[in-house]
Amino acid sequence: MTFRHPRLLAAAALLIASMPLAAATPPAEPAYAPYLDCAASRANYAFLLRSSNYKDAADLRKVEDNVQAYLRIATALAGHELRTEFKAAAEKVGAREEEIMKTKGAEAYLQMSADTEQLCVARVERNKAALLKAMDAYETKPAKK
Repeated sequence: MTFRHPRLLAAAALLIASMPLAAATPPAEPAYAPYLDCAASRANYAFLLRSSNYKDAADLRKVEDNVQAYLRIATALAGHELRTEFKAAAEKVGAREEEIMKTKGAEAYLQMSADTEQLCVARVERNKAALLKAMDAYETKPAKK
């Protein structure tokens, strides 16, 4: 088989060679995703506290309030409710956390949970002005009829 247009063949080969790279590039993460992951992580932590009969009700309430705060931030950034996305994030984060507990133990999980909490708090602090603006815009937008 002979080709009459070697430049066209070279261009096609170059295009085909670049396709796996384009396909391997993951889609951009939505702006709300890190906050949804924070909510999922804190929700998993709250579940563990409740299931272990944790006695400090005020501390447990603080963790549950954190879950709600991160969900409000994520919802405001998305501009709509995130029930399905939250469920998927909780499953993803839960699987990752369960793997850490199984492979590295409870101490490693607790350290990872504390580190995650610090990262989440730092992310909120770093983006506080933009988050407050997004939350205000979301909470003051007219309701759909």
